Amino acid sequence: MRRITILVLSVFAMVLGGCAQQQTYQSEDQGGSPKSAAQINAQLGLGYLSQKKYKIAMLKLKKALHLDPDLPEAHHYIGELYNQLEQYDDAERHYKRAVDLNPSSSILQNNYGAFLYQQGKLQEALSHFENALKDPLYKSPDQLYENIGRCYYRIPDIENAEINFRKALELNPRLPASLYYMASINYDAKNFMGARAFLQRYRSVARHTARTLWLGIKTERVLGDKDAVSSYALLLKSQFPDSEEAKLLMDKEK
Repeated sequence: MRRITILVLSVFAMVLGGCAQQQTYQSEDQGGSPKSAAQINAQLGLGYLSQKKYKIAMLKLKKALHLDPDLPEAHHYIGELYNQLEQYDDAERHYKRAVDLNPSSSILQNNYGAFLYQQGKLQEALSHFENALKDPLYKSPDQLYENIGRCYYRIPDIENAEINFRKALELNPRLPASLYYMASINYDAKNFMGARAFLQRYRSVARHTARTLWLGIKTERVLGDKDAVSSYALLLKSQFPDSEEAKLLMDKEK
C-alpha cells in the first residue's frame, strides 16, 4: 500500500511551523497555571518531535497531558509521535481523543483522517476528511479533495474518485498526486490520450516516480510512440532499478 504520508506531513508541517524557531519557555515549576504549563510542554514536545528527539518529546507530551488531560494539541502531537514510532493503537487513541475534544478543528480532522487512511480504514477516513472540508476557512481545500479522492480510489469508487480529483485540480492544477491518479483513471478507461495529457501535466510540476514512468510506458505502447516508450523505459531502469515497475519492464522485455 502506498502511504499518504505527504498528506499527513504537509498538513502537520503547518502545525510544526509554529515551533520551527524554538523558543525558550519557563517550565511549569517557574510559575503559571497548570493549563498554561501544559501548553508550554505540548509546544516543547512538538519541537522535539520535529527534531526526531522522540524520547524527550514523549516526556514533554506526557507531562502536558498530566497537567491537562483535555488539551487537544497534546493528544494530537503525541498521536503523531506514536504514529512515527509505529505504535498505531496508541496513536489512534490519541488522534481520536484530540478530535473528540475539538471537533471543529479542520487540521485535527484531516490528520486523523490521514492516519485512518494509512491504516486502511477508508470509510472512517472519508468522514473526517469531509468534516474538515466543512470549514470554509481551511487553507488547503485542494488537498482535502485529493485526500477524499484517494479514499474513493482505493475503495474502489472510481466515479467519486474522479469527481474529487477534478475538484482538487480546479483549485490547484499543480497537484502531482491528483494528476497521476487522473492519468491512471483515464488509462483504465481506455482514454489513452487523456492519460498522456495528465502525465505531461504531471511532469511539468513534479519529477517522475517509478509508477508514473510505468504508466507512461503502458500508455505510449498503446498509442504507438516507440520513442516515448524508450525514453520512459530508460528513465525507469536508470533511476528506479530496484522497483517493482522496473522488474515488470524487464520481464516484458525478455
